[in-house]
Order: sequence, then structure tokens, then C-alpha cells
Amino acid sequence: MKISRFVAVAFCMSALLSNATALAATKNAHVATKNFFFKPALTIEYSAPRLSAGGDNAEFKTNNLANQLKGFENIALGFHVRVHKYLGFNVNWSQTDLNNDKLQGESISQKARLNLDYYNFSALFFAPIKSSAKIEFFGEVGVSDIRNRLSYVDSTGGFFVDKDHETRAFFGAGFQMAPFAKSDDMIRFSALRYLGEIDIISSNLTMVRLGYVKTF
Repeated sequence: MKISRFVAVAFCMSALLSNATALAATKNAHVATKNFFFKPALTIEYSAPRLSAGGDNAEFKTNNLANQLKGFENIALGFHVRVHKYLGFNVNWSQTDLNNDKLQGESISQKARLNLDYYNFSALFFAPIKSSAKIEFFGEVGVSDIRNRLSYVDSTGGFFVDKDHETRAFFGAGFQMAPFAKSDDMIRFSALRYLGEIDIISSNLTMVRLGYVKTF
């Protein structure tokens, strides 16, 4: 009789333990699921390009601000989705127009013009500041699909156009802040460095960006 009672108690305890384990697993899965979410946003950023290396080709400069805005130059439009407190994904498009009085290895009679048309695809890894829910730093890694066009007139009056298409990895860092009390919209600042030289001018490219993140 005692053995049968012991078996019954053991069976009940085993069933209770099994149910408790299953409940804990379900709760943990629910908590883990809650850590992920879907928060989309649109982005618009002003991109200030900087070239380095490549001799005279590093001297390509942007137009004045009025002409940049008129030609929609150096403006990056994109889509951002935040999926976790520490993770987000970004895609944007931008075009950059630069001018230079010189061109490495060439004698030119007019300013050379360089156009970069590119798409960036990246992952952002966030580090929120614990003491502030409004500011967070982030690191960014990704890949860029770049179409280049270099046009110039040489010293004899000949007009030349060189085109190229390349893919470059890039990395960067920045921070963003939400200054509005009733909105999650953010102001974002970042700097990106593209790995390797832009082939058409044999120069390194860095971008400094300042923009607005409109959340939904």
C-alpha cells in the first residue's frame, strides 16, 4: 500500500515538474519573442564626401550648398527597420557630384566632374546609454553598390567619359538622439569609411552624414 502511494506521489510530482518546466519554457520563449519587434522608419541625410590618397584626385570638392540642394546632390534617402533593442537594418540611395580643377595623370582645360551613384545595405548595432532613453551610439557595417562616372575635357579640347561599376564594403559609427517628447523621431550623425580605393580615381572615400529618422 505504501509502495503504491509512493508511486502515485512520485507520478504526481513528476507531472507537476513536467508542467512547470513546459510553462517556464513557454514563458521564456514569450520573453525572447518580445525582445524582437518591427519598427520601420524613413531616413533623409546630408552626406559630406571626403576623398583621400590618389594625388590630385583627392582634391575633388562638392558644389556650393545652394547648387547641391538644387541638383539634389549628396542627399541620402533610405529605409530603416529596427528589429531589436540592439539591432537594425538600413538601405539607402544617394548620388554625389564632385568637381576638380586637376586630374591625376591628365592635363585638363575644364573642371573634371565625378558622379557617384550608389546604394548602401547595412546592419546597425546599437548601444543605448543606460542613463538616457533618448541617446544611443551605434556601429555600422555593410556593402555598397557604386556606379561611377568621370568626365573631363583634356588640354586639346577632347571630351572623355570613364564609367565604372563596383561593390565596396564599408564600416562606420555614429550616434542618434530623440529630442522630441512625444515622438520617437531621431536626429542621426554618422561617419562611414569605404574599404579599398574607388577604382576610377584611385582614391579612398569617407562620408560624414547628418540627417533625420522619421519613425512609424
